[in-house]
Amino acid sequence: MIRTQLLPGLLAGLAVLLYGCASAPPEAALPEASMDAAQTPSRPDEQLALEARITPVVWVAGEAPEALPLSDHMAKIGVPAVSIAVYQGGALHWAEGYGEGADRDTLFQAASLSKMVAAVGITALAQEKGVSLDADISASLPGIDMATFNPEGAPITLRALLSHTNGATVSGFPGYEAGLPVPSTLEVITGSGGANTDAVVIRPNPDRTFAYSGGGYSVAQYWAEQVSGENFAAIMQRLVLGPAGMTQSTFAQPLPDGFAGGNIAAAHSADGEEIAGRWHTYPELAAAGLWTTPSDYGRFLVTLGKASAGEAGTGIDPAVAAQVTAPVVEDYGLGVGIVMYDGEKSLQHSGGNEGYMCFAMALPERGDVIVTMTNSDNGHRLYRGVLTTARGIYGWPSDTPEALTRVALSAEALAAFAGAYVQEGTTDVVLELTVGDTDLLGTSPFVGSFRLLPVGEGVFVDPENGFKIVSEDVDGDVRLSVMGMVLVKVAPE
Repeated sequence: MIRTQLLPGLLAGLAVLLYGCASAPPEAALPEASMDAAQTPSRPDEQLALEARITPVVWVAGEAPEALPLSDHMAKIGVPAVSIAVYQGGALHWAEGYGEGADRDTLFQAASLSKMVAAVGITALAQEKGVSLDADISASLPGIDMATFNPEGAPITLRALLSHTNGATVSGFPGYEAGLPVPSTLEVITGSGGANTDAVVIRPNPDRTFAYSGGGYSVAQYWAEQVSGENFAAIMQRLVLGPAGMTQSTFAQPLPDGFAGGNIAAAHSADGEEIAGRWHTYPELAAAGLWTTPSDYGRFLVTLGKASAGEAGTGIDPAVAAQVTAPVVEDYGLGVGIVMYDGEKSLQHSGGNEGYMCFAMALPERGDVIVTMTNSDNGHRLYRGVLTTARGIYGWPSDTPEALTRVALSAEALAAFAGAYVQEGTTDVVLELTVGDTDLLGTSPFVGSFRLLPVGEGVFVDPENGFKIVSEDVDGDVRLSVMGMVLVKVAPE
């Protein structure tokens, strides 16, 4: 029996490798949109421009792109609330909440954006304890049966765990309904004590290839708790949140009563229903447990950028920042995607928990940052358009846009791709494809439903967010390349 889990890292939580490849239409192709008369002149012109028209992400030749005001776009795709913060030159330029009960101080789950903050805290703790990021930490993981956890005896290092190159399994976590008991960090790793995910296993990975793993972050979290004698939320408050001035953020799970004055965005499924209990609890703190606001997270990114440039006294040690933002694989450091645009570095990550989707990008050389957080599983269909629009408004770098051309495929040709797919080496279904009238229809237990247009030989794109899938036939088996990972079709039951 194939078990389906929510896997934030795979289709949404790791968009860091995808979102450097915008396929935005030229401005001349876009229809004009009028500004909402209720908007006040106190808002910066850039904010007004973004509110007035969200730029389509993909331009398909012969198909007119649709540009809508932010509020209309939210209504169209079913996102109840979104919060956006933009920093320029290291200072907050503007921040605003839109939709149901949202303002600039409303809390959201940061989901996999937690990993960047956690990586800073874990690296700082390793520095504090005099532990090399490349040292084998196996002896500091009591209670784990190494024979089943690490059957090949591979070295387990913080650098490899935090860069998703240690071969750890379990991509992501679905969380636990509010009010229900949650497992300990050790139980999450061992798949015991009511944990709703499989045990984490270290698979052989001698080439240190990238394989996204929230499970690896839980192992790093456990190491931190063991060597410090503190719970992870306290570690992060002491080493990152407090020093960086993140006063609206916490790794505490469950969320303490009254935190942020109860100004919290309730999570929503892709069909618009509020999640039971308003949100899920995530004991996997390092991987997915941060509660924050876009303004607070943007403050962290500005601080990280300054520290990585060698500036002292920011709240993050420059030596720690240098480790976190140094590539381990081509496009990823420790908890952060690293995308270059004509020699300029950007730091990026996306994330998704049950009912929350978010994205953050920083240009550390400029001190410019954008953070977008939504309270919907449909949020990935919004934050990409916000990013594309902001890039045009602020003149931020991006890849050269490409004009995509639809390729006509017969129903028979499309049917060759239909089926359920798992990540190579695992059994969790992360993608299901069916045949539509002229396109493929995709569903994921994490990002919901979407459409894939054929735009090349074995190449498909989601027109709403630019998400690309490339297929190949290997000895009669269909394999999909998704953000550097391989998905394989499984035989029907």
